[in-house]
Amino acid sequence: MTKEEIRKRNRVIALTAIYEPEVSLLEIANKYGITKQRVSLILKVQDVDRRIIKQRKANREQSYQEALREAKIKREATTLPGGKVRPEYRVYRNMMSRCCNPLTPAYKNYGGRGIDVCDRWIGKFGFDNFIEDMGPRPEGTYANGRAKHSIHRKDNDGNYEPTNCKWATQTEQCANRRKSQRKAVGHESALEPTELVCILYDNQQWIPPSAHQSVSEVRAT
Repeated sequence: MTKEEIRKRNRVIALTAIYEPEVSLLEIANKYGITKQRVSLILKVQDVDRRIIKQRKANREQSYQEALREAKIKREATTLPGGKVRPEYRVYRNMMSRCCNPLTPAYKNYGGRGIDVCDRWIGKFGFDNFIEDMGPRPEGTYANGRAKHSIHRKDNDGNYEPTNCKWATQTEQCANRRKSQRKAVGHESALEPTELVCILYDNQQWIPPSAHQSVSEVRAT
């Protein structure tokens, strides 16, 4: 063999030792027709320590198995039997997105104005803690199939945290919005269009309201 061929062979032997640490030195020696001692010398020259390689591979395998277990735990926590995503997880994911992702259209009204998610609801066990604090979302839907309850912050300028959040209907949430201010008209209280829409929501109707309608007029529709 020429020197160039020997260098190529030695390099292949070193790569085999690196990427196939389960292959014994004797097997490598038999494959290339050299002695086991020669293989050891080649690896020493190539600065290949098989013990370190094996340990690194074991660590990678352990990390991989841990990642699989964590993924399984998360999948079981966030899905229902049959593989459907839990409705609470969709709420949780949307909450995180509008508070933490500047690319989300709603970010300007949440994270953009300083509203954040508490540390307890963030991280590896964030969703588990969220469910523990909030409980399952109450059942019930409107005529159009949309859920009646969603996450609601009692203080509209406060963060998403256990003491400031609860499940609430659209009407309850609209009553707490920054733009939902009542205006006195005669002896009755007229509502802003945002509040009117919410009342219609609870009545399971979709009649476009006008700003001058009173409460009684809206409920009578």
